[in-house]
Amino acid sequence: MTITVNGQSLILETGFKPVSTLAGVLETLGIDPARRIVVHNGVVVTGDLNVLLQEGDDVEILHFVGGGCPS
Repeated sequence: MTITVNGQSLILETGFKPVSTLAGVLETLGIDPARRIVVHNGVVVTGDLNVLLQEGDDVEILHFVGGGCPS
């Protein structure tokens, strides 16, 4: 199965349940979900990341960036 993650094609092994979910993709990529915002097919995912993925899904993984003007 092929999905798009942050604009890049990612081929997932079929038959491995953990990788066929958003949570599994984040784990496979070594990304801590507590510090990310995940957008699945244009919808921000809140709460449970055990959303099953399907062929052609689009996933955006956004991370928090600190900064600003020093006081």
